[in-house]
Amino acid sequence: MSNLSEQALNIELGNRLVDMLPSFSKIETERTKVLAKNPDKRPDISIIGKGRAPVIIEAEYSPCAVNCHQV
Repeated sequence: MSNLSEQALNIELGNRLVDMLPSFSKIETERTKVLAKNPDKRPDISIIGKGRAPVIIEAEYSPCAVNCHQV
């Protein structure tokens, strides 16, 4: 998993959230045009549910360069 990019990690996390949060109508990862005032910005994960305030997740991820398993 040390070579997993941040974008790939966000997509995987978004897929897991779909399974965990079935009541939300839409969970999107790495999409533009999500933020009305900043349509060019691309939040990592956006969670949208009918009658609920949207939730934006912005994650920072730094993959392990060498010897990840030796801590």
